[in-house]
Amino acid sequence: MTNNIKESDVNTNPVSHIRPSLKGLLCKVLTDNEKIVIALLFLLYMPFIAKVPQSIWSAFFLPGSGVILLVAIGVGLLFALPGLSIAINRHFVLLLSLASMFTLLCIVSFVLSPEIKASLLLETTLRFIIFGALALVLIYSIDDFDIFWKYLIRSSYIVSFCGFFYYLSSLFYADTYSMPFSYALIIPMVVLSINFMKSHNWYDAVTILFLLLMVFARGSRGALVVLFAAAALFMFNWIFHELNKKVRKPIFIGIVASLVSALSLLIVNLQSVLPLTGRLLEKIGLGGRTITLFSQGEIFHLSGREEITESLLLELGKDPFAFHGIYGTGVVAGDFMHIDMGGMYAHNIVLELIFTFGIVTGLFMFALVIGIILVSFFIARKSSERNLLILFISLGLVPAFFSDILWINTPFWVLMALSSVIIVHWAKNRIQTKKEVKVV
Repeated sequence: MTNNIKESDVNTNPVSHIRPSLKGLLCKVLTDNEKIVIALLFLLYMPFIAKVPQSIWSAFFLPGSGVILLVAIGVGLLFALPGLSIAINRHFVLLLSLASMFTLLCIVSFVLSPEIKASLLLETTLRFIIFGALALVLIYSIDDFDIFWKYLIRSSYIVSFCGFFYYLSSLFYADTYSMPFSYALIIPMVVLSINFMKSHNWYDAVTILFLLLMVFARGSRGALVVLFAAAALFMFNWIFHELNKKVRKPIFIGIVASLVSALSLLIVNLQSVLPLTGRLLEKIGLGGRTITLFSQGEIFHLSGREEITESLLLELGKDPFAFHGIYGTGVVAGDFMHIDMGGMYAHNIVLELIFTFGIVTGLFMFALVIGIILVSFFIARKSSERNLLILFISLGLVPAFFSDILWINTPFWVLMALSSVIIVHWAKNRIQTKKEVKVV
């Protein structure tokens, strides 16, 4: 049987496929997986998108920076909408359930603590739906994490290029600190570092060095902690997943011994090493909040967190089983310091969960989070999955111990969804393997 194909039905232009229209790019050329990944990247880089174009525009002292912000977000949303639409259609019930449960939690929190502004709880609910629930839904909609990792590599170069112009623009109006900007730079830095270990590209090395200097110059100390965590996770992954079993133990012992020795020397000489590092960075023309703290030897200055933690621990000692709800930590800390703490949060995932749900439920939820992450890290078999876990453990979990508010931390929710997907896939494969063995 032959197929009757008209000559007009055959595309005779061999290069027509590489010049698609914008409509074709968004709706035809890209696969569903790619559209979903682009939408997820939009959420992950939202702090960067909201900061950089506006800052570059302001550097030229031009009016309308607010309009530029809306345009930047609007353009990003235009590319994200196809992926968001696909993910929401696939998991609408899950999205609705998450939104409903969090709304109920906020209502209960308002009843328990009327001091919390209803507008703040409403804003947090909307931000959770956008940056938390949508991130979960998008991850659950991705069929191939290799595509996610490839797009993270590509986007890392774009973000690094834009970051360079942001730094130049910041010199004109003395913008010396941006925590969201520094955390956004962590993504390309970790991604390109992992890529460099395999590709050994010189431009990856140059880009990583540039990003590191930008974190020092305009970022926060928390971003540096995240980088150390990512390096440790990468080393751990290399030892237990890449090395031969026969050499794992001696290499692991050697690395641990070297790290302990290096850290011991650093701690002993901390008061001289930190100021020296700060002065060296200042000599090459860099300056910023973190570098100033290095120069002054005050890198462990907690920026008021010690008072918040002290007030929460005292309250926990009085009634460890109390349920305070969302932003209950701010109410407790505000009463302790006799000021209005507004939307202040605990800056610690353990305290956040304990004061939100009570000590029993809070500790159980924390143990569940850690358990899911650890299990997924050890059972992940694909390199792309392990790379993603390294990235989002360092970016989503580590800052939760000293910085980010849990409910609107997109990398944290990406991490939880990613970990659960890996576990579910592993369980399904185990069940399928057992069934095949029984059949044989």
